[in-house]
Amino acid sequence: DMMNLRMGWFFAVSKQVGGVTENRTLGGRGGEAFVRIPKDKQKEAVKFLLDNAMTTPTKLLNPGLINQFKFTGASADVSRQQRLILGSLLSANRLARLNDAELLSPDKAYTVVELVADVQDGVFAELKATEPKVDPLRRQLQRGYVDILKTEFSPAAAPAGPGAPLTGGPRPASELRAVARLSLTKLGAQLEAAKGKTKDATTLAHIDDLTSEISAILAADKKK
Repeated sequence: DMMNLRMGWFFAVSKQVGGVTENRTLGGRGGEAFVRIPKDKQKEAVKFLLDNAMTTPTKLLNPGLINQFKFTGASADVSRQQRLILGSLLSANRLARLNDAELLSPDKAYTVVELVADVQDGVFAELKATEPKVDPLRRQLQRGYVDILKTEFSPAAAPAGPGAPLTGGPRPASELRAVARLSLTKLGAQLEAAKGKTKDATTLAHIDDLTSEISAILAADKKK
């Protein structure tokens, strides 16, 4: 169906992040067989996903279209798919590949710090508005993002595997915890700034909830 096609396309795009391309050579000549995808192409893929996969698809959720197919639960399906894509972008295996690329070619690499910063800026783009307002699907996505970073502070409870967020996999947990700490600290300040601008009661409650959650995460981390 339409949503599954969207999902397949978005996951295909996500493979550009931390990915490689294969160069076919004859008799082992012609240079490297596998070449890492350039940093600018990886950033383009992230921007495409932020602009398309993680925004609210108003056309897809048009009541006329949904009613025509007697489809229920469309919003829940979109929210689930958005969280899956977000989890895939910040998965253990992907971040490990970015770390490997940075080690081998630090001047050309798309780093974990840059990826997390790009994703965070896109997921919380509403905070930059004159009067921030966050719709229900985006509120779910933003909570999901904070949940992903939160797991970095509880490594024992974090799942492993290709879709696992931040923790797990073949890389130092402390390094990723530092990235998560830096990102959440910056996000907390942005939420506080947006709080004074919003006039939407639901958005204000959402900002208060996230601010409290981030403060609790960082406070607990300091006690360790």
